[in-house]
Amino acid sequence: MSSNQLGESNRLILTDITSLQYLELLTFDIIRALTLSQFYHLEVSEEKNFIGALIQAVGLLSELKSLKVDSLSLDQPRELCEEEVDIFLSTEDTSKIKKVYLKKMNDIPEIYFLMVLCPYMEYLQVDCINDMDVEFFVRDILKKINDECNQYLRSLYFKVPAADDRLIQKLKEMIHSEKLLVDYTIRRESETIYLQWK
Repeated sequence: MSSNQLGESNRLILTDITSLQYLELLTFDIIRALTLSQFYHLEVSEEKNFIGALIQAVGLLSELKSLKVDSLSLDQPRELCEEEVDIFLSTEDTSKIKKVYLKKMNDIPEIYFLMVLCPYMEYLQVDCINDMDVEFFVRDILKKINDECNQYLRSLYFKVPAADDRLIQKLKEMIHSEKLLVDYTIRRESETIYLQWK
């Protein structure tokens, strides 16, 4: 059974949303939890979460301001049902999530999924980009933002264990030469790179 916990400061923590058989129980648990409180932060602490369950949870929790996910897997045990697709496509009208934290990214399409699920996201933090080339990661996200005319996302924070000043300089040169951003700041603190733009 899914283990759902009421956390501090209107935080809902969901575990075990990897299984299809618990999707109905998960929905029931969320509806029951909403009778006790309104939730502004959703934390999903499980590897390889079933994105259908995540879509359902976000759809039910309409007042969410932030989302924290340990890991996503776009390889799913089944196709999304019609209701999940409808919820996913309607997030532009319903989602209020502005801050997204992804602990471990396996592949760049996971970021695209989160950008659609949370269309008003202003802040994205990724702790582990899983051996992905840093320049490719930044270029791909910025191109996606520019191509999709995403006017909300303005902060990208990510960890790179080997981050140094040379890497920051390479990123600046790439952003400038490819005209990906105009008014931005990029800095490094230890192994975390902070990229913000207007």
